[in-house]
Amino acid sequence: MADVWPSHSSHGGEMSSVDWSNGDWNAPAFAAKKQIEYSDCWDLVEVPGGSDWHIRRLQDEKPEFCWRYPDISSSIQYHHQTVVTAKKCQSDDWSELAPPGQTSASFPLFYAITTHCYSPLDFCIQPKYLQRNRYSLEKEILESYENQTPLFKHDEIFEGVSCAACINDGRGSTVWVRARVLQVTNSTTTFVRLIDKGTDVILPQAALRPLFRRFGKLPPLAMKCKLKGVFSNDLEMHKINLFQQMLASYGHSVRVELASSSEPFHVNLYHPTVEGDNLGTPYYRPLDSIGHENAKQRKFDQHLRRMENAESDFDDDDYSDYDEEEEVIEKEKYVREIERAERIYRTHDKYLVAGHVESSRMISLHTVNQLKNREECEKKLKEKLPSLPKLPQEWFESGTSCVVTFLTHPHRAIIEEVMEGGQYRVLLMDYGSTLISHKESMYALPEEFAEKPYMFCVGLYNSTCYLHPHPTYSKILNEVLSSPGRVSFELERGKNNPPRGRITHEKLGEVSKEVNARLSRLPFHRRFIHPCTDLVAPSPIAHLLQHSIDLKYYHRMCVPAPILKGNLRIDELPQ
Repeated sequence: MADVWPSHSSHGGEMSSVDWSNGDWNAPAFAAKKQIEYSDCWDLVEVPGGSDWHIRRLQDEKPEFCWRYPDISSSIQYHHQTVVTAKKCQSDDWSELAPPGQTSASFPLFYAITTHCYSPLDFCIQPKYLQRNRYSLEKEILESYENQTPLFKHDEIFEGVSCAACINDGRGSTVWVRARVLQVTNSTTTFVRLIDKGTDVILPQAALRPLFRRFGKLPPLAMKCKLKGVFSNDLEMHKINLFQQMLASYGHSVRVELASSSEPFHVNLYHPTVEGDNLGTPYYRPLDSIGHENAKQRKFDQHLRRMENAESDFDDDDYSDYDEEEEVIEKEKYVREIERAERIYRTHDKYLVAGHVESSRMISLHTVNQLKNREECEKKLKEKLPSLPKLPQEWFESGTSCVVTFLTHPHRAIIEEVMEGGQYRVLLMDYGSTLISHKESMYALPEEFAEKPYMFCVGLYNSTCYLHPHPTYSKILNEVLSSPGRVSFELERGKNNPPRGRITHEKLGEVSKEVNARLSRLPFHRRFIHPCTDLVAPSPIAHLLQHSIDLKYYHRMCVPAPILKGNLRIDELPQ
């Protein structure tokens, strides 16, 4: 080993004297370490080019201006430490303890203002305790930039540079705010972000000025956020509009639960004044229903059976004992959950027949073929009714399909509500109306009647104007649609479920206009919108309102889920 050691080593003799056979392998390394001499050159070697290099150059040449803002993560350090202290968890795993979709937050909340709002995945918030800082900062900037200020040179405007921007405040005057250059579009205009509001605007370069250093010490006050647990593939235009309208109705004030420590921040939003109201509920993905999982399992089982039958075709008939096997008698199956109703845009019939009118949000329309199929189905059910088994006790739950007898006539139905006293509110799936039934009048629905509901469920285009349906409006709407004559439906743009649009009667014209005309001719005290849920000021007609309230009036806030999102589920009756 000593013969091959480099001859130019200053301590080659020491290494050659080491006894390698005793395993003293570290001795040469320790001896060589003592001879190392460190260089005194500590200069940083930089490669010119890039926005970071230009910003560092500007910081050295013009230190009186701010060219880069502090990191925004310092704004949430207080909330981060509050969460870590409250839950006694590590700083890396605390975000997993704030899942989306909860009615109450897991961590302490803080009030905030949404300064920019586009969609659940793109909005900005500003903590309310920083609002006074923003007002005072904007006031100081305005006073400083009212006088003559230095202009940017041509090579000082590029991506990432901090600046002061002059914008219109919407009241006919201009204000100066802090901004950051995002992109230089051309020689005269620039794309910038207002860092204390979160909005992006295009401004002329003449409206930009270098930012004084004292105004750049505070990090950006607008936090770019996104709702945790919401995915872009689930967002449609009507959901984005709903999100903007919802925040505007709350005065852009929300309660925020932080669920991440880096930008864009994952957050959970809650109502500013109502406890237990999660604002992200309309945008979360629904949980997979049991019927959906069962449908996937049935399709997989059918695939396996087809594969087994295909393999049996290759067996030799001379050696097959298929004929000797005992025939297996399959048990009869019944429909536990019905498939959702067909959407109206798939029909080719121009004219329809109006059925049950629940309210302006739920109107049943039928084609001529659907009415014929409904009549044939109920005729077969009546013939088979004596042999139908009673609905088992395990199936008496919301969403279960069944057969209900009403005045000795059987109808296909869906259990909508389990009431007290052994009563059940059931929805007649082929009509759209409801009735109260007892357990003795409910039977299992055979598999051969597992057809989609023979109706289309629609709503009027302005059916979401009020929180509660108008009882008088619904009554007049029923009178108009029950008039002899066919109707046509014009679908409104959008992916609403149920579909909304305009209904036109062949004799009375557009239904919505006819109902409003009849409603305007009623006495004033009958035109209140659901008096039993609204507060009414004292007036000379207050005693009349007590007589106009229908205590038996029942309405749905939304269409039953089995009609809109039901999945076919067929099972055997439990033993």
